[in-house]
Amino acid sequence: MKTSLDHLPERKRQDLARLTRLIRETFAGEIEMIILYGSYARGDYKEERDLAPRHERKSGHESDYDMLILTNSEEAAESIEMRTLLDEKAAKLNLTARPRFIAYDLEAFNQRLEDGRFFYTDIVSEGIMLFETKRHTLAKVAELSPAERCRIASEYYEHWFSRGKEFFAAYGFHLDRKHLPLAAFNLHQAAEASYKTVLLVFTGYSPDQHWLSVLADHASRHAPGIEAIIPQSGPNDEARLFKLLDYAYIGARYDAKYAITGDDLDELARRVKALLEHTETVCRAQLEQFRDAAKQSR
Repeated sequence: MKTSLDHLPERKRQDLARLTRLIRETFAGEIEMIILYGSYARGDYKEERDLAPRHERKSGHESDYDMLILTNSEEAAESIEMRTLLDEKAAKLNLTARPRFIAYDLEAFNQRLEDGRFFYTDIVSEGIMLFETKRHTLAKVAELSPAERCRIASEYYEHWFSRGKEFFAAYGFHLDRKHLPLAAFNLHQAAEASYKTVLLVFTGYSPDQHWLSVLADHASRHAPGIEAIIPQSGPNDEARLFKLLDYAYIGARYDAKYAITGDDLDELARRVKALLEHTETVCRAQLEQFRDAAKQSR
């Protein structure tokens, strides 16, 4: 794996050095490797100045520092306390780009490499090692054929997109029964399934969480415009509506004070339906590209 950051400006290299130190301090002796992946590793990153003015921009945002943290235990990789602390400290560093962290137990990550899961194999092929203890090594990458990649992406699509449509149908069932919180919960699940469908079809990876704000941000990298369908901010009360939907995963089931009106549900349902339609369009187009690549490789 590459180790040089020479393709990046000095300020970016300083940012990454500070982040590497912060990760090591936060996780103490639990860290095995820290890997930079994504656009900053490839060198095709975008800053705010590279994009159209915000008032003219329908999609796209400046690149993040994508950082993979490999730990020596599953407990450390899944520690909410350490991740929260890391996010809080990183937010105070005054970096030139926002850091985005994912953490895996090294053994679990190596298993995914051996299985040829393409999000993980892409990290190894494109990533840059920022730190390693050298106590362990990465597994040999299993190369997926274009046909296998197409098959896996198709299976993800069939599973997750069908779930999204069923959740949307369940929304209608609960709406008819006047159970508005459960109707909201099923709209949340339909939106979550849509975002995860995009991520799994395009990358073979989706964060193991339910917050729509995070999933939409990830999905927007592969499906431009998707983040504008259910905006997280903007005019016409959009921030409030998004928060109602995002919180429905917990609030609609467990919070006795969670409340949503029929009008709000109607508007959110319109947007979630559009999200499902957009998901279907972009994923079918991507699957067609995979099929073409599989045919050409025969």
